[in-house]
Amino acid sequence: MHFKGYIITKEIPTEEKLEKILKPYYYENDKENLISWDWWQIGGRFGGKIKIKFDPNTNEDNWYCFHDRNHKYFICSMLDEVKDKVQFYEELDFLKYMGLNEHTLYVDGGYYNDMIDFDITDCYMVIDDDEKLYLAESWNGTDFKQNDEYEKQLKQIDFKDKFITIIDFHV
Repeated sequence: MHFKGYIITKEIPTEEKLEKILKPYYYENDKENLISWDWWQIGGRFGGKIKIKFDPNTNEDNWYCFHDRNHKYFICSMLDEVKDKVQFYEELDFLKYMGLNEHTLYVDGGYYNDMIDFDITDCYMVIDDDEKLYLAESWNGTDFKQNDEYEKQLKQIDFKDKFITIIDFHV
């Protein structure tokens, strides 16, 4: 099954950083069977679900061509795939189709301060910037048990100046 999760970091994470954060919950390492993923990816089925304010006029890259904004202001796994597969790549051309003309972008990760209509509770799990895990429900060996404190717990997290990445987990 696929589950949506968010990972909160103090800065834009690399894949290696995300791998390190998630390693304790890999099915071979997760002794408590909290989430026990066997595969994950940035975005995945939930790609482009984070909407951010993004105006090129307000950052150092402006509207200039041949500037990579991905992994500098946001994360978009689609742009990573395109860049790897094509010989000529101009990121700005793709950003226009992602909402740039309205000064928004649909991405897989962004700074909380830039997010529009973001609801942290619309997922199965969250890992905060202290690498603490929050689950909407947990497995007790026979059944799933709902965490009635989930929304309350998430509202206590400090999101200011933090980066949030959406993860598609296969468990």
